[in-house]
Amino acid sequence: SILSALNALTVTTFEADGQVDLAQYGLEPARIRVSLQLAGDNREGEAPAEPGLLIGAEAKATGQVYAKRIDLNSIYSVDKAIVAQLNKTVFDLRDKRVMDFQRTETSRFEIQAGGRKIVCEKNIDGQWEIKEPVRLKADPAAVDDLLFSVDSLKAVEFVSEHSKSLQPYGLDAPSFQVSFMRPASEPAVLLVGNTKGDNVYVKAKNAETVFLVKKESLNPLRVGVDGLRDKQVLDF
Repeated sequence: SILSALNALTVTTFEADGQVDLAQYGLEPARIRVSLQLAGDNREGEAPAEPGLLIGAEAKATGQVYAKRIDLNSIYSVDKAIVAQLNKTVFDLRDKRVMDFQRTETSRFEIQAGGRKIVCEKNIDGQWEIKEPVRLKADPAAVDDLLFSVDSLKAVEFVSEHSKSLQPYGLDAPSFQVSFMRPASEPAVLLVGNTKGDNVYVKAKNAETVFLVKKESLNPLRVGVDGLRDKQVLDF
């Protein structure tokens, strides 16, 4: 979204050209400075271009801010919306996915909670079935919701990158975990720990980072056998 916003940015007003006092436009120091490193072109011996942008104070025109290309002596007014696009934190830019697993290739998953286990598996025809604690046909929509909820599970906070102890988060002996299997691969296991307000601590078993996620985002994992079993009354 940042690169798209920069690529689409156009001049509203040409304010000044040549040597000007950048400070009067809030460009020295700049409110935001963006540097771009581009791949080199095919012309040998030439360094790749490295354009950049300075964002300054609000312009006289409503909804506009002053801007300047780093490599040109021209001042522009541009849409103020660019500020929101560029004013990002490390959290904003960081990948927030909790689990990295192949949802469409998953052939079996196991839910363990409170000493009970539910096992679902694809049969030879590619249809989902509940194998434990009873053998039943599974509801394809419920299974899809479960798989998608984990595939799209995103952090609301990065709690710890290398925690010395998982006990404070209830992840040392989680009461709830889900394992996803696909052929010829190690299982991807999600550990679910203690709650904190509207959030809950989670961690991928084979990774170090502890996350907080929205508690409600885990609802599709807590449906139980009745939620996962096929609900169609007549099959014809």
